[in-house]
Amino acid sequence: GMTETLINSLAQVPNLAVKARTSVFRYKNQNTSLKIVGKELGVQAVLTGRMVQHGDDLTLFLSLVDATTENQLWGKQYDQKLTDLVRLQTQIAEDVSENLKAKLTTADQQKLSRRYTASPEAYRLYLQGRYLWNKRTERDMSKSLEYFQQAVALDPNYALAYTGIADAYVNLSMGFNFGPMQPSLGLPKAKEAALKALEIDNTLAEAHVSLAVIKERWDWDFATAEREYKRAIELKPNDADAHHWFSNDSLAALGQFDEAIAEGKRSVELDPLSIVINADLGETFFYARRFDESVAQLRKTLEIDPTSFYAHYNLGIALQAKGDLSGAITEYEKAKQLSDNPAVATFWAQAKAHAGDKDAARRMLSELDQISQHREVVGYLRALLYLSLNNKDEAL
Repeated sequence: GMTETLINSLAQVPNLAVKARTSVFRYKNQNTSLKIVGKELGVQAVLTGRMVQHGDDLTLFLSLVDATTENQLWGKQYDQKLTDLVRLQTQIAEDVSENLKAKLTTADQQKLSRRYTASPEAYRLYLQGRYLWNKRTERDMSKSLEYFQQAVALDPNYALAYTGIADAYVNLSMGFNFGPMQPSLGLPKAKEAALKALEIDNTLAEAHVSLAVIKERWDWDFATAEREYKRAIELKPNDADAHHWFSNDSLAALGQFDEAIAEGKRSVELDPLSIVINADLGETFFYARRFDESVAQLRKTLEIDPTSFYAHYNLGIALQAKGDLSGAITEYEKAKQLSDNPAVATFWAQAKAHAGDKDAARRMLSELDQISQHREVVGYLRALLYLSLNNKDEAL
């Protein structure tokens, strides 16, 4: 939780580039040398911490280390009560900025001292929600929504928690990749939560990102979405999620591929070990019909995490586009072993049909009929299967 808060605070300082949580958390509980961490993340300094709790008493040890020499640049011990956790986070962000020799304007200092909630329990619930949301599985996404809702029940003015609700509803409504919810049910609720967050705090970058995604996917209002993304990036230049969604959703959908790839690469720079961000850059290369670069990027993603179903099945799509049908089937099969997502099974079945096994596509069409009884099945999946059977009328 402390790590997440410090990243969010320091990322708002214009002349500091701070790596995002998904990349940083990969080093948790690993005895990796700070030189290696610095090299892999491309950073000049690493902040490490250790917390000890005795009842309501907290002791926090922090150390700022030069990533090249491993010399300590600064260190401090904080002794606080658990009830002072929110104030402690602000103090640490200010101390770290000062010792990084960051030249802070008055506006920067105000950003660092900003408190999103005065409730330690609401904050804890929000962090648990974000942890689960970042896992990007259907089960975890549903549980994250519960945590975000509990957080706003404790603090109805907790704008960040409303963005969590919006983001959870968005992903639960993405029947193609993650969720079972009908978009007509989930996306209006997402929009309501995002607008509530902005009503509470219209300078919250995360809320502008949430609204931008909804403007694209529900209102089909790409002009407003672009304005919202740009406002988010203006407020928080080093927000990996803002660059990521702007790239993969908005710019790619509009065919502005050079800009989309540039934004995608920027999001990878900010969060170099994020599976979703790396895989989606590969997907953006695919949309641009730059298939070799798509394959290379997705293979690089799988070097980070070979167990990512999302990377395997996107790699299958790119290989199929290149004409490597057997390679695509192999990747789809790996993805199937890692996920029960209907999209994964559909891509495998249509590839098998293209390879001559038409029954695989027919069986999958029957399965989708059964699956649609209890969850959203997007029409695109059936269309792919009909195409693999050369049934163009049904596909249309």
